[in-house]
Amino acid sequence: MINTKFELYKFRRELKRNGKNYTFHRHKLNQFNEPTGELEDVLTICCLYHEVSSFKTTSTADGSTTVTEKQPMLLCAVEDVKDSGLKIGDFIKVDDSVYGDEKVLRFVGIVDIQNYGIIADISLEVVEDGFES
Repeated sequence: MINTKFELYKFRRELKRNGKNYTFHRHKLNQFNEPTGELEDVLTICCLYHEVSSFKTTSTADGSTTVTEKQPMLLCAVEDVKDSGLKIGDFIKVDDSVYGDEKVLRFVGIVDIQNYGIIADISLEVVEDGFES
């Protein structure tokens, strides 16, 4: 049997050492459910940023090309995101060290790691803005 309190303690210690606070934003809507251009903060949470590699294959008549794609994710405690009100379409802004600007990452979903109720993995997708990232 796993000691969930101890595992959560170890994870919280790692978050204190290497975690970073991220704030999820949402576009405000008017009475007709149209975006007003203003942003509201939904959730500020301490997480560990990481990326998962996936492979995408494009087939042509002569052969195929395989491309590696990175999917950004945030590792956090389940109790921090439980009942947080995050919705698909909420987003965070992350510093882009390559172009010196900010990347916008849109919320996709949450997965409970090992179904222990300790650690959650928040899936994100990059919002394309015309630059390579």
